Amino acid sequence: MLSLPLSEIAQLIQQCQWQEAKSLLAHWRSQYPDEPQLKLLEAHLAYAMGNVSEAEAMFRKILKSQAPASVWAEARQGLRQIEEDEFKRRQQRAKEIAESSAEQGLGFLALLPVPPENVSLRSRAVERLARILRTDLYTAKFKLPTRHLKIIRLGAIAELQAHGEELQQAQIPAVWISKQAIEQIPLKQVRYFEVLGLGEVRAIHHQGDTRFALAEVSARVEGVLPTYGNVFDLNAKYQIIRREQMLDRVRICDFHLPQRQLILRFHDSNYQFSQGVQVPVSQPLPNLKPTVHQRWQALMTWFASAMPHSRVYDHFSHFQDMLMMYPDFVKEITPRIELCRPKPQLVDNCFEIYSATLFLIQQRGLAL
Repeated sequence: MLSLPLSEIAQLIQQCQWQEAKSLLAHWRSQYPDEPQLKLLEAHLAYAMGNVSEAEAMFRKILKSQAPASVWAEARQGLRQIEEDEFKRRQQRAKEIAESSAEQGLGFLALLPVPPENVSLRSRAVERLARILRTDLYTAKFKLPTRHLKIIRLGAIAELQAHGEELQQAQIPAVWISKQAIEQIPLKQVRYFEVLGLGEVRAIHHQGDTRFALAEVSARVEGVLPTYGNVFDLNAKYQIIRREQMLDRVRICDFHLPQRQLILRFHDSNYQFSQGVQVPVSQPLPNLKPTVHQRWQALMTWFASAMPHSRVYDHFSHFQDMLMMYPDFVKEITPRIELCRPKPQLVDNCFEIYSATLFLIQQRGLAL
């Protein structure tokens, strides 16, 4: 039976006499490097000194070692204490945010992608994420996106911000977006555009018009909105049946003007191609009028050549698939899309969230 001053070391830690405890531990650890009680006290000392990550790693290492059951139990208690302290800090921060911030209500917390090509950065981010989320490395690796933003939590925006700040402090790219922030972004629904010359354009909308330089458009957000409706058909018994079918695909685009804090939105279902800028449409058969789709493609090609600086975001379908896992939140957002539909479609809500999220990410100086 070892005669170690365990109680003396524990008392030194409780009295915050850390240097004395550290010296005494180092002395006895040099003589008994495999003694689990000393390893446990070393973990407690690291936590008392504020080295939380180091202490957590020590506790977990003890749980993987051949230590007595009593040491395992205390190591588990040490991990629970770390979790409880972090939860209390996060709750306190959330309370401070809720009391001081004008932003309230529901929202979501998302992780920004860390490219797989940057192996070292991604490896460090996965380790930190596993610690913060209290999960294993495999699960953390799955949660950390590689190409697209990924929502990991819904809830009160104050709590999400507190959690997001913790992730950012660990150098994990995260963003929190509230329902309120999405709805407060000014948006104009454009009927058509007029070219004024010298890189200037005028957008005609219900509220009047907006003159802007093409250089002001930082991003073009594109998507396709399917329209579903009921159609009548005959079954094998020649009976009339009603079934739902896709009737149309509406192509939509948002221009982001961050300097004006404004989004300009238009889609091919109500864009007035006969007015404003006239873009030539190549037609293999000159006697046929160009289709709406051909006119839209020509217009978007013209904008692409006129705004080579603006970034194009066209991964809406991926974002929509992810959002539809949270239908209750999606239903909370009112889409600002002038589109005549047989019945409401949640895809409109998804595009509203998609474009607003990209706008807010850029507004906050984050990269996606």
